[in-house]
Amino acid sequence: MTLNAQQVVLITGAGSGIGKAIALALASAARTLSGSLHCEQGSR
Repeated sequence: MTLNAQQVVLITGAGSGIGKAIALALASAARTLSGSLHCEQGSR
């Protein structure tokens, strides 16, 4: 029973952590893409 409870806590904790990591990755990727587009337009 203790192992099951610990596994549930680890799974839920990893899920929330992964969700936050994905959100941060998407945000940083969007910023990088928009930044590169602005740089390309500026150089042209």
